[in-house]
Amino acid sequence: MAVKSGRHVRQRVNARNFTHQQAQKRFDETVPAFNAQVDNSLKVDSVEIELYQIHQLVGSPCSCCQTTAQPLPSAEDGKTEVAPVIPHAESRNDGIKLQFQDDDVFGDGLGEQLYNDDDVQTYDVSGRDESVREVDDEEETFHDSVLRGSVNCGICYRTMLQPGFVKHGRQRNVFTNHHIENLRGFTVDSTQAPHQFQRLAQDGFVSFLLTVPKYFKGVVISIRDNLVVTHERIQRRDGQPITMEDLRDHRGQEYEVYVRAEEFTHLVVDFDLGVEPIRANLSGENIALDYERLTTVSDLSVVLGPALGDVNGGDIIAIPSRNLVLKVRDKERKITATQRRLEWVVQTRVMQPTDAIKGIGKGYKLL
Repeated sequence: MAVKSGRHVRQRVNARNFTHQQAQKRFDETVPAFNAQVDNSLKVDSVEIELYQIHQLVGSPCSCCQTTAQPLPSAEDGKTEVAPVIPHAESRNDGIKLQFQDDDVFGDGLGEQLYNDDDVQTYDVSGRDESVREVDDEEETFHDSVLRGSVNCGICYRTMLQPGFVKHGRQRNVFTNHHIENLRGFTVDSTQAPHQFQRLAQDGFVSFLLTVPKYFKGVVISIRDNLVVTHERIQRRDGQPITMEDLRDHRGQEYEVYVRAEEFTHLVVDFDLGVEPIRANLSGENIALDYERLTTVSDLSVVLGPALGDVNGGDIIAIPSRNLVLKVRDKERKITATQRRLEWVVQTRVMQPTDAIKGIGKGYKLL
């Protein structure tokens, strides 16, 4: 007779991971703790950064790629006519005239060749006169520039829209020819890309209406001639330089500021709202032997905290303490199945000293 074991054989008919409900609850409790762990780790061996987020599909067309069509006064019945549109491949030839410049294309500057009306022969294509159209004075139309997309612009940095970039945690104001409050003794040279203010009289000025935030810690200001940061200072109505006390006296109000520079394209006013600075952790650096680059630091990985709402390709990360400016190429969005953020890991390219956008944060601090 065979001897049988006293152990009872049990058949497993249920799954082993039946504790999924408890596991999901423990996981949900772990996410806030992990976020706090990432924030605390970024306070060790990290750097403070300034994040410029690209402003896509929002804003006014920049004058480096499009020109405002100013209505021209007409003597007939008080109507206005629109400045002629620059023809392109998709235009119709109704009411369009061809203008031929002289053959000496190398004798004058580009602006004179494009806009000079001397010795111009005009031929009517359609055989009809230009029609006069009524326009709404409040409606602003734009014409494509012949230099569209080919200008190294210090306003939009080739995004073709103003302001181009917004600064995280700060109020960054960019004033151009679209924001003129008052103008005297100045002209706007529309042949320049972007458009340039030029002073004609010694007492001339251009004023802009600045909205001063109610709470701020500091202000960084720069008057720029495209890519060049000038040494000019913004002024009050009486011609004296604006001080920090002037802005503090107008907290939460609109304040008119004056620019009397010889030539400039735009004014940048950056308010520090006192938001806690962003900290980031950088990966190790590889120095390459590349004679075609001035800065030979290879691409860097940057770890950012989960408090950031979004990071996109094209964003700019400036590290003032390291004199480094990085451009985001791609991002790894670490999230849960319910899109709860854990952290950001982005791959960046080191900007060269010749890149125009490296000077996006330059300016003088108002005292």
